[in-house]
Amino acid sequence: MECGNWIDLYGDAILKPWYEMVNKSPWVEENRRWLKVLPKSFPKTLNYPEVPLFEVCDQAALRFRNNISVCMILQDRKYSYLEMKYYSDQLASALRDHFNIGKEVSVAIDTWNSPEFVFSLFGVNKTGASCTLINPLLTTEDIEYTINDAEIVDTIIVDSKVYPKVKDIKKLKNFIIAGQEEIPGTINFWKLIRAHKPKPPRVEIEPKEDIAALIYTGGTTGRPKGVMLTHYNLVANTLQCAYTGQHPLQARSMFGRGVTLITLPICHISGYVMLLNAVYEGSMLVMENTFDPKYICEAIQWYRVTRFPVVPTILVMLINFKEIANYDLSSLTLVGSGAMALAPEIANKFEELTGLKVVQGMGLTECCAAVLSNPIWSPSLIKPGSVGIPVLDTDVKIVDPVTTEELPVGQEGELWVRGPQLMKGYWKNPQATEEAVKNGWMRTGDLAVMDEDGYIYLSGRLKDIIKYKGYKLFPDEIEAKLYEHPAVKECAVLGIPNLVSGEEIKAFIVLKDEYQGKITEKEIINWAKDKLGPIKYPRMVEFRESLPKTLSGKVLRRKLREQEMQK
Repeated sequence: MECGNWIDLYGDAILKPWYEMVNKSPWVEENRRWLKVLPKSFPKTLNYPEVPLFEVCDQAALRFRNNISVCMILQDRKYSYLEMKYYSDQLASALRDHFNIGKEVSVAIDTWNSPEFVFSLFGVNKTGASCTLINPLLTTEDIEYTINDAEIVDTIIVDSKVYPKVKDIKKLKNFIIAGQEEIPGTINFWKLIRAHKPKPPRVEIEPKEDIAALIYTGGTTGRPKGVMLTHYNLVANTLQCAYTGQHPLQARSMFGRGVTLITLPICHISGYVMLLNAVYEGSMLVMENTFDPKYICEAIQWYRVTRFPVVPTILVMLINFKEIANYDLSSLTLVGSGAMALAPEIANKFEELTGLKVVQGMGLTECCAAVLSNPIWSPSLIKPGSVGIPVLDTDVKIVDPVTTEELPVGQEGELWVRGPQLMKGYWKNPQATEEAVKNGWMRTGDLAVMDEDGYIYLSGRLKDIIKYKGYKLFPDEIEAKLYEHPAVKECAVLGIPNLVSGEEIKAFIVLKDEYQGKITEKEIINWAKDKLGPIKYPRMVEFRESLPKTLSGKVLRRKLREQEMQK
């Protein structure tokens, strides 16, 4: 498809063929258990338009032109949807004219959440190039690995505070500094785009083939792998998020009214897809680079935030924030949690404090994030401890990890996923792609159980299983129980090699402030033994001031394991 074609993603003439009330989904097998949970008024499938990803931005500019698109809290910067399109057009023109950037190349973006980041995501795509999103917290070595592996063109859009990490990377020659700072030897983002007219190049985009974003995902071993997400993948998942659980006409009636707070980093797939969803729906996107509960509560109260995507770490901070009752959080209609297992105790405490149920879901970088979600349309259908049912046009099954045969209800196995959001593959790694994708199904590596209604319950990772005296134990289950102890603020559990038992269970615990120095490791162990029984309780407990986490707040068991091995 040629860029610049104005396709009315919102108009009735185009919208009507999008959703099917009669025809079945081409991705989902008939008679799946969760389909009976869905009201008959919901569409059975969507016909996804094959358009470039940046059309989501451009069409929002047409429909919500004067609405605020991006707002930075602490910097007090606000931009309209028309400005989002205008500045991304200017950037595309500058990248083409100044750096000769076009198709078949990728531009690195290594910044914290910012308006410049948002404009860059769409501006780079308008040249035909893909975006390689890099975590600002990475070391120079890891950033250089990503840039070399992704075969980045010699241009990077980078935050001024991250620039010292990348300035000596040999492959990079052009440094575009996101923000107002001017650094010798670099190019200021705003000076660059203001020197160019908002006339993006017209290039041929094949939405199902061309990569829009290259996002690196880490594993338990080895170097991170680049996940190739096409324009079609990301547009499809954006629409899946918008229309899962509601009729398209009902959803559209709310467009332009929402406010989404994103503190999750948009260099991570969770923050990225929530950004796309907010833009598609014309929501005001309130962003910040902090997990500080005070700023979060102030933002929710001041901007009347309606949607707040989180990870369990953020919820832990909020429920331990003693002043939370002083803030008006009544505008919230959805708090969605993902990235890692959410202990029921945390969800219950948040509901006690706010009156709002946390909607737990699950996503994968390889599937543009959204795969499973508890029913957002009916709190009564939310099942504690479950990551929910598949989003629209997504099929899942539980299989035996060895035989790959589909397992019956209630039996534990590996979770497999398929749908239009499934990645094109791993960058320059056909072997890893072949191992992960089988006949259109993504092997997630997650162990799970499906109940009678089709709800999925995660029980752990295949590689995280603790093997104690022949028993297979799951860290998520043990961690969920430890969170019930009044002294536990955060925790992580893993297996430590042991010559006698195979592996010994060890818990790493961050205590709440009021329990510091007032409770011992032995007391925690005895309490856990009473609650978990003689097999599952941790034999070792280590108190820590903090736990290693990803930029999105997910606890890194892998890092803890590496630290233990170094001992």
